[in-house]
This record gives sequence, C-alpha cells and structure tokens, in this order.
Amino acid sequence: MHFYCRCWIVFLALFAGLLSLRAGELPVERIVSLSPSLTELVYELGFGRYLVGRSSACDFPDEVKTVTPIGAFGRPNLEVLKGVRAQVLLTTDLENPSYSQAIEQMGVRVLLLPCESWNELMQAAGKLCEVMGQPETGRQWIQSMEQRRSVLQQQTESFWAHRQR
Repeated sequence: MHFYCRCWIVFLALFAGLLSLRAGELPVERIVSLSPSLTELVYELGFGRYLVGRSSACDFPDEVKTVTPIGAFGRPNLEVLKGVRAQVLLTTDLENPSYSQAIEQMGVRVLLLPCESWNELMQAAGKLCEVMGQPETGRQWIQSMEQRRSVLQQQTESFWAHRQR
C-alpha cells in the first residue's frame, strides 16, 4: 500500500510541475549567444553548461572556445543555428532585423538584451535567470553586484575626498 501512495505522490508532483510550465514551454537547456557580453553573463550566472552555440567574437571565458561558433557578432548562420537545436538565442542586437523572424520560425526564442549601461546589464541578468527558470539566482546576483558597486563607489569617493581635482 505504501508503494502505491508514494507512486501517487510522485505522479502528483510531476503533474503539478508540468502545469507550472506555460503552454508549449519547456525548460531551457540549449542556449546560443551572439554577444560576448551575454556569453560572459551566461557563465557568470552559472548557465555555461547550457550554451550550445556562440558568435565567433565570444572568446571568454576560455571554456567557451569549445562551444560551436554559429556565426559572427549579431550575424548568425541560420543553418548552423538550426543544427545546434537551440531553444533560446541571446543577442544585444541583430545586424539584420529579419533574422529575428526567421529564427523564431525555426522555433527558437530570440531574447534581445542590450547591455550598454549598468541598468541594462542588471535587467539582462534578471531576464536570463527568469527564462532559465531560476529567478532567485538573478535576484541574488543583482543584489551582490549592487553591493559591490556601492562599495566601489564609497572607496572611490573616499579616495578623492581629500585630493584636489
């Protein structure tokens, strides 16, 4: 009897997990990044193992060099992209806006995440973690980065406080 109860509990837990996914949405396990800054962010947030494609400009951290290059910065090779079976493509910009539609028609979600300012970088981190199903990771990382930034600002202000400019 206990065996059947356990099986029923496991079934309900799995079913509840499936219900929490939006229609047609699967957990993200295959990411492509067309931007060096986003590639670095993927690794910084702990999602490097999900990276299956990168731009030829992405060369840091060193382990990214083993990931399949799928085109240039903002310019994917659609055939290669299709071959890596990505679920999500991260980019700060696409050279040709029509790429976005072609990529989405392949069933790949395009996330345009500009990173030209501090706020945009924090938003990109939060969105990436949300898409990966780990929003708390994003909140913790953003909080840590904000604390580090605050400390640096205080140190800088303290350094310059008694110096002529």
